[in-house]
Amino acid sequence: MSKSYTINFLKDEWLPVTRDGRDYRVSYSYVPTSLVGQPEEKSNTSYASIVVGISSTLEAIWNLSEDNLRKILFEYAKRHINARAVEKTLGGNSEIQLTTYSAPNLCPFDPDRINIDLKNPMQVNIPSENPIAKSEPASLASQIIDLRDSINAIFGEVAGGCILALPQERHLVELFKDCNDHEAFAYRVASIGGLATAINSSDLKKYVELELQEPKPLDILGAFLRNNHFSEDKVNTIMDTLKNFNNLRRMYPVHTDRAGGVLSAHRFFKLEYPVKDHAAAGIILLTTYRDTLKMLLELLKLWHEDKNG
Repeated sequence: MSKSYTINFLKDEWLPVTRDGRDYRVSYSYVPTSLVGQPEEKSNTSYASIVVGISSTLEAIWNLSEDNLRKILFEYAKRHINARAVEKTLGGNSEIQLTTYSAPNLCPFDPDRINIDLKNPMQVNIPSENPIAKSEPASLASQIIDLRDSINAIFGEVAGGCILALPQERHLVELFKDCNDHEAFAYRVASIGGLATAINSSDLKKYVELELQEPKPLDILGAFLRNNHFSEDKVNTIMDTLKNFNNLRRMYPVHTDRAGGVLSAHRFFKLEYPVKDHAAAGIILLTTYRDTLKMLLELLKLWHEDKNG
């Protein structure tokens, strides 16, 4: 048995140009189809948006008129919303970036076959037994994956590589799971800690100069960000957060609560010690990692613009 959601497209718009590329946003609402036309429809309707960015290089390669480009980006947005609905991860504001690193050089869609009709709702049938779980944690996990993809796409177009590595596929799966006890919370900590410290330093080294003989990947990322004269506050926030994720994962069962930095990491993330409300603490970690990725993506866009300028 499946459940159906009705998705209404509310508005689409070009965002102000602030970088070497363009951003297009689609705002939408979603509600269980069974409630459409019912007294409960309004109170059960949620709102979200998706930004589809395209680099100037890819836009030049596709060589589309503005109207046709709008159609293509709308199609990307529509398919991404559909995928998130099927995964049960609708909600929040997401972003995907199209560059020569993440999209084909030949535009995959025919704009003549795309009709932007914001008055025509989209219905999505969702299998009742979906392995990707529920509500807020799943939405946050999905946003994290989108942001990681966008960061690597922006960096990849310039450098031909990626910043964020994926040490184990399992790390991403863990983000979607319930976090209701100490064991589940420990796995959440280990997964985010693994993702936060998995920096592909080999692709960053050519952009930094370090006196350290054997610098750690986080040191190389920090040097890369500081060498580009970004906001010191933002760079420090990013690096402090990633380092504290690394410190936090030294807790049991990875190492021990007595390992250096574990208690200070709890204070950094404003977590009680020992953690009692594991679900709430798990949400704090997901939200903080997502917000850190947003900040990193913002800086990468500036770097991309500088390199292509």
